[in-house]
Amino acid sequence: MFKKTTLENGLRIITVPMKSTQAVTVLVLVGTGSKYEKKEINGISHFLEHMYFKGTKKRPSTIAVAETLDKVGGIY
Repeated sequence: MFKKTTLENGLRIITVPMKSTQAVTVLVLVGTGSKYEKKEINGISHFLEHMYFKGTKKRPSTIAVAETLDKVGGIY
């Protein structure tokens, strides 16, 4: 059984409580992508997808980003 909640800012959250585990899984889905792009910005979603994993000041490489996610049990 799941529960759907919509926050004031429009963010939709679906929760599925499971008494058999203390684990938490978070899945983020964004209703955007090339399907919604106009001809003038074609490819921007794919470009941004790659930019998210290029690194940050604290994690300057793809490997550093992946290692941080791995440390907290990330599956991607």
